[in-house]
Amino acid sequence: MTHNKSYLNFKYLSLPFLVLALAVGLTLVQRNQAVKKADAANTCSGKLEIQVSADKTNPSSSVIIPGGVPTKYYVHVASNGTPCSTNFSVYHCNEPVGKTNCKNPAAWGKAVQWGTYRSNDQGIARIDWDAGFLSNKNRVFHMKLRPANLVDPGDALWSNEVTQITTGTPLANTVDTSAYWVSTPGYVWEYVNTNNLDGSTGTKTRIQIEEPTNVCPNGKTPLISTPWRITKNSNSAYWDFSPIWGGGVNERWIMASPNFTSNIANFNKYNYMIGDKRYKTFTNTATYKDYQDLNLANPNFGYFFSTKSLHNPVVPGYNYVPKMLPANFSYLDTFEGESAYMGVDKPNIDYAAAGCNMINTTSSNYSSWKTRIEKDYVTINNEHFKYSGEALRMDNYEGGVPLAISKNLLRESWYFVKNIGLVKIVAKHFNDYNSKTFAYCKDNSDCWDDTIRDENASLVMTLDRYYQNPTLKIELSPDGTNWAANITTTKNNGYYLRTTPAYTGYLEAKNFQGAVHKWLWVENGFVKDQSNLSSFPLNRPFKANFRVWVPNENITAETRVGDTAIPWSNDVTFTLSQ
Repeated sequence: MTHNKSYLNFKYLSLPFLVLALAVGLTLVQRNQAVKKADAANTCSGKLEIQVSADKTNPSSSVIIPGGVPTKYYVHVASNGTPCSTNFSVYHCNEPVGKTNCKNPAAWGKAVQWGTYRSNDQGIARIDWDAGFLSNKNRVFHMKLRPANLVDPGDALWSNEVTQITTGTPLANTVDTSAYWVSTPGYVWEYVNTNNLDGSTGTKTRIQIEEPTNVCPNGKTPLISTPWRITKNSNSAYWDFSPIWGGGVNERWIMASPNFTSNIANFNKYNYMIGDKRYKTFTNTATYKDYQDLNLANPNFGYFFSTKSLHNPVVPGYNYVPKMLPANFSYLDTFEGESAYMGVDKPNIDYAAAGCNMINTTSSNYSSWKTRIEKDYVTINNEHFKYSGEALRMDNYEGGVPLAISKNLLRESWYFVKNIGLVKIVAKHFNDYNSKTFAYCKDNSDCWDDTIRDENASLVMTLDRYYQNPTLKIELSPDGTNWAANITTTKNNGYYLRTTPAYTGYLEAKNFQGAVHKWLWVENGFVKDQSNLSSFPLNRPFKANFRVWVPNENITAETRVGDTAIPWSNDVTFTLSQ
């Protein structure tokens, strides 16, 4: 994410039932102009024939949707019997269930354009029921459509009438999202990237959860975080994958700890970001591990997030998943708002100086954002991780105000699998992002549709390996061939070490004297210790244990408050013969 937040303001559409979706295609930068023209083309001709459905199946002239909660439905569009793509104008009326007010033509509202949105190339338009209209329970909404931008079309081209009926049935019970939004210190995920902006594939991203830290040790109110350390082996990989921004950034996302509680209203309902610190990637890109150690990187800049209180309830400056969701939900337009930045462009962010009590601010340096969460399915077929099944999808929209026509519009869809965590990110730019050529939201169904098609995305990142605080089995070898827990080697040869499972990352070592220290970087479960062994006496066994190293450095303006109990490996020994 770019950490631009996104507030989706659809009030200018003047419709009492919508926030709608859609259009078609974009992918490589060099094809953007051609794709933009192709997607903008309307394929509907003449009078529209429309139906509605709750889930894209069994379309009919009427659909029942839950009232009082954010939800969605679909409009199926055809002309001359063939599904088609177009922008809409809409003509509408609504009335309480059981009433007949809409039989009077005078009760219908003025026709308006839904010009920002369109049906896709399958003739299906997703319509989001905006949180702003949640009071509309037990009502009937009548609707007719025609293609937008027609010159004096008269009444002849209005489609048949369809209805949406809202119920008064509330969503009940809750599900804990902590099994999806995993934020446990010591957990590690490794991903592979396909970047359609520059054509690169196979680049790697690594996310590791750090030890808990108080990012405001000198403030009136502590802010307890379990930071997400996001590093990569290429500027083309996530995070900051776009050549628009240079791609040269690794990240520490200062995520509020799941069990952290604040005295600010509503903050405890969400998983949210307090701020971030950014680090320059290395100019020497010879080895993968160089990208993984932020201690060796130069701090770049960062943000401290506050809130701009334009909406109720007030929520933190950067929201992700609510801690609890209704158990039987199908769609949640969970939150939308505007956020402000504080403490910008400080190489070593001092959160206390930035105002780490998360107060509201009247700063004009803000942007808009919107997040929606849905049940979905995901399929991943990487070398080390294969999965096909249910997922929780979170769509993040970031841009200016209003969001839909912002020049800098970015959509990222995150897929979470229960008890595994984040397994996929699909990102796509719209609306001539940062003055670069991208298809406009109104011309591209990927903008608001259910899912971004992978082939159209700016970037797709999928999980390849993950580690959940594993207990490592350690083996040594004098030659990289013969493995055992106890070996004899020479000072000149050193020794090889391998782990099961095949871990990637730094290890922590405990030597025969019980001293613990950060050790070598293991790549895919393998490393050769070429350190100077001349200080070790001959013919004496030296015992050691190893475990996954969890980032725990004392960083400026932070104080560590936790120590994850990661288990130690089996004992291994080596003996120097000469």
